[in-house]
Amino acid sequence: MGTPLFLSHDWVQPIRRNKMDLFDKFETNSELENDGVWLNFGCSKVQIARLGGSNVEWIKQYSDEVKKLGKTGLSSLDFIEQRELERRIFCNSVIKSHQVKDETGEFVDGILIKKDNKKEIVPFNTENLMLCFEQLPEYYLAIKDYADDYKTFLNSQVEKQEKNS
Repeated sequence: MGTPLFLSHDWVQPIRRNKMDLFDKFETNSELENDGVWLNFGCSKVQIARLGGSNVEWIKQYSDEVKKLGKTGLSSLDFIEQRELERRIFCNSVIKSHQVKDETGEFVDGILIKKDNKKEIVPFNTENLMLCFEQLPEYYLAIKDYADDYKTFLNSQVEKQEKNS
């Protein structure tokens, strides 16, 4: 008789019993959550910290902004204002660095935006990043998904990378 076959929590993908435990599957690395990991989208590279988790900078900025709003908190803002505030906090506390490919195909520090219908690489800063995310909302959502996913910051991922180095 071979290794028993179990189904994953979503009852779709079969998984094999292995020696992983809860810590292997769920323990995140607080250093990575604060200092960040690099994502490579092919045309851009982004260093991101965790959205939440143990990202001290995000927790502080988010708390400070909510306190400024008083008792009503985020509910005092309309949808557009709330989205802008959340993106600003995200840009200031989650995005650590941003690179794009220049005309030679090399990665350079900066952000690609459109000005007067022409693409332009501009310096990496909050305002330019906010403009990029306004022009490319799906790019923002893709990065946010990684920043919000605990799997991006797992200790087991770090150990795998160290073994492959």
